[in-house]
Amino acid sequence: MAKIVPYGMRFNKKTKKYEDISIIAPKFEFVFPEGFCIIRDTREQVGTGLFVKPPKGLLIVRDTLKYGDYSIKNFENSIVVERKGIDDLWTSVTVDADAFKKKMMVIAQYERKWLLIDGLESEFLGHRENRKIHPNQIRQALAKIEGYLGIPIHQSESMEASERWMIDTFIRFFQFKRGL
Repeated sequence: MAKIVPYGMRFNKKTKKYEDISIIAPKFEFVFPEGFCIIRDTREQVGTGLFVKPPKGLLIVRDTLKYGDYSIKNFENSIVVERKGIDDLWTSVTVDADAFKKKMMVIAQYERKWLLIDGLESEFLGHRENRKIHPNQIRQALAKIEGYLGIPIHQSESMEASERWMIDTFIRFFQFKRGL
C-alpha cells in the first residue's frame, strides 16, 4: 500500500524523516513572447484579483471583456477564464444560478475556456458561517459546467498557483495561434 505524503513534504531516506520542500521551491522566471498581453476585465476588483504584482515583463491591461475575467489581447473572442472565489462560487450556484448558467452557456462557445476556482474542493465544499449550502449542490453545478457544457474546471491552492497556471496556459495558446 502506498504511503500518503503530506503536500509540500518529501521523505528523506538518509535521515528517515519528512522534510518541508515548499521552502526550497524554485522561483519561476518567464520569457514572454513579443506582443503577449493579458487582459483583466474591468469588473475584476482591483487589489483582490490575480496579477496584483505581475512578474517582470508581463504586460497586463484592464479592459472590458464581454464574458469572463481574463483573456489575451487580440484573442478576446477565442480564449477566456472565468475566475471565482469561494464565496462568489457559492453565490453563483445558488442565488445567481440563472444568470451564471446563461453566462457559462455563452462561455462554452469559446475555442478555449476555463472556470478557475480560487480554492480546493475541501475549501469550497466546507462549512462557513452564515452559509447553509449542501456540498451536493455545488458538486452538481460544477458537474453540469464540466460535463454538460464542456468547460474545464481548474482549482488552485493559491493566487501564485493560479497566476502560474494562467500564464503557462495563455502563453501556449498565444504561441499556437501565432505559429510560434
